[in-house]
Amino acid sequence: MDSDLSAILRPVVSSDRQRAQAAFALLSEDAKLNRFWTRKQNLSPEFAARLTDTDDVNHVGWIAVPVDPSSELPGYGAASFWRDDVQSERAEFSITVLDEWQRKRFGSLLLSILWHEAWHAGIRTFCGVARRENDAMR
Repeated sequence: MDSDLSAILRPVVSSDRQRAQAAFALLSEDAKLNRFWTRKQNLSPEFAARLTDTDDVNHVGWIAVPVDPSSELPGYGAASFWRDDVQSERAEFSITVLDEWQRKRFGSLLLSILWHEAWHAGIRTFCGVARRENDAMR
């Protein structure tokens, strides 16, 4: 990671809804398609709630935010997992990093934290679905 790039890593909380909506608006069309499978310009309040209403057991999320509290940037990226209802040792995971902050290891860092949290929650397998056109994920 760039030596001058600092971030606070913390769990996602329900008060991050507006932050999620602001970050979504900053994503490119390709990023929205790759992560959310949509071309919508705005993240609905209901979907923002789904992303940020974590319970620390079945839905866990982490976010990387700027150290400077006065920053206009809503965050660099976030990662979450949702435990499978049938196979409790399995979870679907997702990672989103704002376009201009990709390739700066935020995704790797968030995934490592997520994996650590999942392991301690009894999850042994991550799964996910990616668009064929999502070269970075493939």
